[in-house]
Amino acid sequence: MHLLREFRRIRQTDNTEEYQRAYKKICRLIHDAIRLHDIYGQLPQQRYQNRICQLKRRLYAFMTTPWANKNLQRLCGRFSKFWLDMFVFLENPTTVPWNNNLAERLIRPNVIYRICSFGNRSEAGTKAHATLMSLIQTLNLQNRNPTGFLKTAFLRHRQGNMTPLLSEN
Repeated sequence: MHLLREFRRIRQTDNTEEYQRAYKKICRLIHDAIRLHDIYGQLPQQRYQNRICQLKRRLYAFMTTPWANKNLQRLCGRFSKFWLDMFVFLENPTTVPWNNNLAERLIRPNVIYRICSFGNRSEAGTKAHATLMSLIQTLNLQNRNPTGFLKTAFLRHRQGNMTPLLSEN
């Protein structure tokens, strides 16, 4: 959805006919994919798979179009990096949502912390913060106490023992 958001943002400044036409085309393609996700289970499996293939062909045709517009050339370059993964939510409709709202909500506290604290002062601090926040979010998702886990991990490390695994209960 980040690519669609960028398409929307650029649409506000790029009023060329080519861009406006391409914008409508990509929006239609993405909304068709979302509608297909929403009716999963209502179609025979083969028909559902055929529609996924059609969507992938449409996306491939869109991104390989020789656009004159520089914005479209750049965006299609980004599509070419991720186009095979763009429809994972259709291939795994029961486990992968079409949006990333959960992931966005999970990282929001970390973003707010980074903004309020004016970020990290070193590359090592940035990596340590990212690792700790990832670890804490994972433990929260597993309904485990992050403080207890981190305390145990620190004590085991100090004693030269193996640190606990995230999959341990």
